Amino acid sequence: MMNCDQYKTECSESLLLMLDVLKVRIYPNKEQEISLAKSFGCSRFVWNFYLNKTNTQYEETGKGMTYIQMALQVVPVSVGV
Repeated sequence: MMNCDQYKTECSESLLLMLDVLKVRIYPNKEQEISLAKSFGCSRFVWNFYLNKTNTQYEETGKGMTYIQMALQVVPVSVGV
């Protein structure tokens, strides 16, 4: 049976192993650059929209929005529609 100190040590060691990082550099072609810019632009728009919405709600009610509330409002859009 493991005592608390042994458990903490094992968790700490596991955490250190999970923090390993691999940096990569990508060199997208022009078409990929455009696609990435559109994707990042859409993500930024959604982030800012819900940041504003949750801040406004917090100012009015004292409670912000949860992730679930935001996720239920996002309408999935198919590519090419």
